[in-house]
Amino acid sequence: MVKQLIRWSLIPVFFLVVLIPFVCQILVFLFGEDYSGSPAHFSDYPESGFYEINPETLFDTLNREEANTFIPASSEIWYRDEPYYDSISWTQSDYLRIAIILSLRTWNEPLDLENWKVIFMYLIADCENNPNGFYSFSIVYYKPLGIVNFERQYTSRLIDIIPWQGLIRWGNGAVFSTPISLGWDGVDLSQFKIAADGALRIAENNGGSDVRRNVGNDCSIALSMSQLNPLPHRENWLVDYYRPGFYMQVDPYNGNHKILGTSQ
Repeated sequence: MVKQLIRWSLIPVFFLVVLIPFVCQILVFLFGEDYSGSPAHFSDYPESGFYEINPETLFDTLNREEANTFIPASSEIWYRDEPYYDSISWTQSDYLRIAIILSLRTWNEPLDLENWKVIFMYLIADCENNPNGFYSFSIVYYKPLGIVNFERQYTSRLIDIIPWQGLIRWGNGAVFSTPISLGWDGVDLSQFKIAADGALRIAENNGGSDVRRNVGNDCSIALSMSQLNPLPHRENWLVDYYRPGFYMQVDPYNGNHKILGTSQ
């Protein structure tokens, strides 16, 4: 009887020993300073670079496999005002095609989304002329490095493609850590039934077009897919009509949508 009581009394002690470090690790990650930085921030990459592109001829040069499609440039290109390409509008698949070839030119390997997982994607569309396509694109993808000192570690890459400025910038070599219990959970784009273009059409057909017309198309539309929040959450497109304050969530697997907020 005494032995049984001792065994039962040890159970709470065991759980305390296990749970306290677990809870502390989560609290430090969420509210502390040991896990600073974000793979979505260009400034957090120790290796980075810029390319100059001509968006008006880019796909022709890609089709001909010309070597001068991406021209290495200094960081000063980020601050230039001219040239300015205001009529460029590309689809998600256009941008991914560019990213695949860019990865091959920069790191000697294609954008392999089987070994690398996407954790963040961000596209911006203009409200004018019945928005169709995007004038800016960002993607962040990562690969696990394993567990070190009771933390999960990841290396990530970032590609920003900004055709209206005629430039691309990339980041590489960053390493980020999370508690073992809160590892990254990326998305598999190949499984999506609804790409960013489809999510934009769904938003337009379900209140978005009326909202932007109410402000005279003086707005922009941002579409994002982000798994950067450490807590588990569903994979959804977030469609944000900036300035009107109209937000919609679109399920990338079935197209179901939900209006999250509107100021109209």
